[in-house]
Amino acid sequence: MALTALLGVTTPAVAASEGGNALAYPETEMLAAFRAACTEIGDFGKAREAALSQGWAEIAADESTAGGRLVLFGEAMVQKNPDVTMLKGPLLRRDVAGRELFLAISGAKVDGNIAKGCRMYDFTADKPLGSNALVAFMGRPANASNMPLPGFTVESWTPGIANGHMEFEAAHVAQGTTLPANV
Repeated sequence: MALTALLGVTTPAVAASEGGNALAYPETEMLAAFRAACTEIGDFGKAREAALSQGWAEIAADESTAGGRLVLFGEAMVQKNPDVTMLKGPLLRRDVAGRELFLAISGAKVDGNIAKGCRMYDFTADKPLGSNALVAFMGRPANASNMPLPGFTVESWTPGIANGHMEFEAAHVAQGTTLPANV
């Protein structure tokens, strides 16, 4: 079984304040919220309980939120492939330092192999988390950094954030970027 913790589709580094001064994005708080919720992803029940104990609230995966729409999109993509079985986990929501974040815990089974993941999203981001914050969080530099598509960046660490985790990724999709349907 592969355990992967993925951080965000969009994560900003800077947000404007009312006075026009730039405020640092709460990287430390966001990463702490992620670690607290995504360490136990091998067991969806434990992951859910850990997230709830850290202030996350379970919500419905429906069209009413960006997080719900993303989960529904992912489920629709999996349904198109008869060789993949979706392993459903909870969708959760939390405000961190004034930012609305979503956490999706899920997995897939393909040819007897199981992969489970925990993904946190900030859909209003305009820039990726800073590399310094990510290195401090992981305790080491990324193993890989790339831009698989214009406007889409990914930094990867192998192994991930906890024992048994295969990988940790921090991804950012620039606002306005159009991604292919299979991404």
